[in-house]
Amino acid sequence: MDYKEEADKAREIREYFLYLGEYTCKRCEQEFPTEALDFHHREPKEKLFPLSSSNLYNRTPEALIVEFKKCDILCACCHRIVTKEQKNGSGVLQSKQ
Repeated sequence: MDYKEEADKAREIREYFLYLGEYTCKRCEQEFPTEALDFHHREPKEKLFPLSSSNLYNRTPEALIVEFKKCDILCACCHRIVTKEQKNGSGVLQSKQ
Protein backbone atom coordinates (compact mmCIF):
# COMPACT_ATOMS: atom_id res chain seq x y z
CA MET A 1 0.00 0.00 0.00
CA ASP A 2 1.49 3.35 -0.97
CA TYR A 3 1.40 6.50 1.15
CA LYS A 4 -1.71 7.96 -0.57
CA GLU A 5 -3.64 4.71 -0.14
CA GLU A 6 -2.60 4.54 3.53
CA ALA A 7 -3.66 8.15 4.12
CA ASP A 8 -7.01 7.60 2.36
CA LYS A 9 -7.68 4.46 4.40
CA ALA A 10 -6.77 6.23 7.66
CA ARG A 11 -9.09 9.11 6.73
CA GLU A 12 -11.94 6.66 6.03
CA ILE A 13 -11.42 4.93 9.38
CA ARG A 14 -11.30 8.24 11.26
CA GLU A 15 -14.47 9.51 9.58
CA TYR A 16 -16.23 6.22 10.34
CA PHE A 17 -15.49 6.56 14.05
CA LEU A 18 -16.58 10.19 14.01
CA TYR A 19 -19.80 9.07 12.31
CA LEU A 20 -20.37 6.60 15.14
CA GLY A 21 -20.06 9.45 17.60
CA GLU A 22 -21.32 12.90 16.90
CA TYR A 23 -20.03 15.88 14.98
CA THR A 24 -20.33 17.96 18.14
CA CYS A 25 -17.53 18.87 20.52
CA LYS A 26 -18.24 17.38 23.95
CA ARG A 27 -16.77 20.42 25.72
CA CYS A 28 -18.12 23.48 23.86
CA GLU A 29 -21.08 21.65 22.32
CA GLN A 30 -20.56 23.29 18.92
CA GLU A 31 -20.89 21.42 15.63
CA PHE A 32 -17.84 21.13 13.37
CA PRO A 33 -16.77 19.37 10.17
CA THR A 34 -14.80 16.18 10.79
CA GLU A 35 -11.51 17.87 9.88
CA ALA A 36 -11.85 20.12 12.95
CA LEU A 37 -12.50 17.32 15.44
CA ASP A 38 -10.02 15.29 17.48
CA PHE A 39 -10.21 12.14 19.56
CA HIS A 40 -9.22 13.01 23.12
CA HIS A 41 -8.14 10.18 25.38
CA ARG A 42 -9.78 10.74 28.77
CA GLU A 43 -6.93 8.90 30.51
CA PRO A 44 -3.68 9.60 28.65
CA LYS A 45 -1.89 6.73 30.42
CA GLU A 46 -4.35 4.25 28.87
CA LYS A 47 -3.67 5.47 25.31
CA LEU A 48 -2.19 2.71 23.18
CA PHE A 49 -2.08 4.69 19.92
CA PRO A 50 -3.52 7.93 18.51
CA LEU A 51 -6.74 7.61 16.51
CA SER A 52 -5.83 10.47 14.21
CA SER A 53 -2.58 9.09 12.88
CA SER A 54 -2.01 7.67 9.44
CA ASN A 55 -1.11 4.24 10.86
CA LEU A 56 -4.73 3.29 11.54
CA TYR A 57 -4.95 1.11 8.45
CA ASN A 58 -2.86 -1.62 10.13
CA ARG A 59 -5.01 -1.83 13.27
CA THR A 60 -7.73 -4.42 13.72
CA PRO A 61 -11.33 -3.19 13.94
CA GLU A 62 -11.48 -4.57 17.48
CA ALA A 63 -8.39 -2.60 18.55
CA LEU A 64 -9.82 0.57 17.01
CA ILE A 65 -13.13 0.13 18.83
CA VAL A 66 -11.36 -0.43 22.18
CA GLU A 67 -9.29 2.72 21.66
CA PHE A 68 -12.26 4.75 20.45
CA LYS A 69 -14.22 3.92 23.62
CA LYS A 70 -11.45 5.60 25.66
CA CYS A 71 -12.02 8.92 23.89
CA ASP A 72 -14.23 11.97 23.78
CA ILE A 73 -14.70 13.90 20.56
CA LEU A 74 -13.46 17.48 20.93
CA CYS A 75 -12.96 20.35 18.52
CA ALA A 76 -9.29 21.12 17.88
CA CYS A 77 -9.38 24.22 20.10
CA CYS A 78 -10.99 22.49 23.09
CA HIS A 79 -8.68 19.51 22.64
CA ARG A 80 -5.65 21.75 23.06
CA ILE A 81 -7.17 23.45 26.13
CA VAL A 82 -8.09 20.16 27.81
CA THR A 83 -4.69 18.65 27.01
CA LYS A 84 -2.97 21.65 28.60
CA GLU A 85 -5.23 21.39 31.66
CA GLN A 86 -4.37 17.69 31.96
CA LYS A 87 -0.68 18.49 31.85
CA ASN A 88 -1.22 21.14 34.55
CA GLY A 89 -3.15 18.68 36.72
CA SER A 90 -6.66 20.14 36.42
CA GLY A 91 -7.76 18.12 33.39
CA VAL A 92 -11.31 17.17 34.22
CA LEU A 93 -13.38 17.36 31.06
CA GLN A 94 -16.42 19.50 31.67
CA SER A 95 -19.00 20.88 29.28
CA LYS A 96 -18.56 24.63 28.95
CA GLN A 97 -21.70 26.31 30.25
